[in-house]
Formats: sequence, structure tokens, C-alpha cells
Amino acid sequence: MKIHTHILSQFEKNWLKTFAPGADEKAMKVHVTEPGNYIWHVFSFKLLKEGLYLEGKEAKCAFDLQNKEDAIMYLPFQKVTKEANMSAEEIDSFTECYVVSEDKTWTYIKTHEDMCGPYFYKKET
Repeated sequence: MKIHTHILSQFEKNWLKTFAPGADEKAMKVHVTEPGNYIWHVFSFKLLKEGLYLEGKEAKCAFDLQNKEDAIMYLPFQKVTKEANMSAEEIDSFTECYVVSEDKTWTYIKTHEDMCGPYFYKKET
């Protein structure tokens, strides 16, 4: 039996500092930062206040309305970071993908789990 040991990258650590600074530390450790977990578990385990983020089709629509100029896309299974000026439909072709705006005010995550996400979160200004 192969055990999944996903370790957080620097991108993912920075993402958590930017988008989940107020989440409960104990719950974060159990559901997000321990090996085998993913940063999008802040949404799937509802570690951020509900109503602050969108899920599914609503998330895709909100993402498509954003200015993606100079946004960064991180592909965790490939450990690749690059510019992301794509639609939600184009991002669906990736197994898992995290997108962050240049000014770090919004993020979009397409998960590898069909029943989870995608998620869109825009920080309150």
C-alpha cells in the first residue's frame, strides 16, 4: 500500500499565511498542514468562515470575472509555478491547480477531488 506524503511547498505555506491567517491552529494542523493533506482543506473542512468563499459553479463564474493579468498558477503535483491567464474551463484540464492574483487579494483552487471545489476566495477589503 502506497502512503501519500504530500509535503507543503513554499508556495503553499505562503498561500496559507495570505488566505488563512485566522484559521484555528489545531484544526489546521490536523486537516491542512500534516503530510497527506492539502491547503484547500481550509475550505472542505470549513476552517474559514462560511460565506467568505464560493464553491463549484459559483466559484468558476467568480474566477472567470477576475483580472488574471500577472496572476500566478501553481501546479502542486508538478511543482511548477507559472503565469495564469486562463478560464476556469481551461484550468479544469489540470489535476490540481492553485491560482493567486498578483496583489494577493483572491485565489482559485481546482482540486483533484471531483466532489470538492473548485473554490474561489476573495479577501474582504
